Amino acid sequence: MYRPRPAPTREHLLVTSLHEVVRDFPETLTVLRLGGGDPRVHGGRLLSRMDGWEELLSLLVDATRWRPAG
Repeated sequence: MYRPRPAPTREHLLVTSLHEVVRDFPETLTVLRLGGGDPRVHGGRLLSRMDGWEELLSLLVDATRWRPAG
């Protein structure tokens, strides 16, 4: 039986490179692209190093809220 990966913490999202966030939590891809964080271009960057990261962080947490608690 498939069990989804637990929802990431805010701290995890801030210190993990964008390409890893998208790999582990594919539902975040759309949020990142709409927020100007295309993983094809900025994949190695940390969310905390991007302009507007505070708003993006909230949107990413919302996008992964459906996952079970870690």
